[in-house]
Amino acid sequence: MTNFSKLYRFGKYVAIEYPDVYFHFVSKLYREHPDLIQAMQLAQVRMTDGSAIDFLNIVLGTSVKRETPMELGYAELLDAINKRSKSVITGDKVMEIAARQAADLYLGFKRNEEEIGKPLFPSLDELDEQSRKH
Repeated sequence: MTNFSKLYRFGKYVAIEYPDVYFHFVSKLYREHPDLIQAMQLAQVRMTDGSAIDFLNIVLGTSVKRETPMELGYAELLDAINKRSKSVITGDKVMEIAARQAADLYLGFKRNEEEIGKPLFPSLDELDEQSRKH
């Protein structure tokens, strides 16, 4: 999935636009599904290498790919997380998947030690800082 929706350049200034669905998904994930956040941290997945999206694909039964536009990918994830309460894979099953991920790294690379304990998704301040770098 792309890292942003649109990139605007105004001379030396750069603005990055993120779709609303990204913020809706992340806020719902943190607010209503702390077990998924805990499982993602246990599995040591990262947004930068795509392992977090791969993990969510397994747990939520989605098929978001790197080529998927951000608006469509997060819309699919948001739809899946809205239906999650009716899903077969919940609670203990999610932690089982996370523990297996942490043990054999079948989805990707482990997070760097300095990243462990930090949030999986960037904060609004970090997004603003990233937009200034581009």
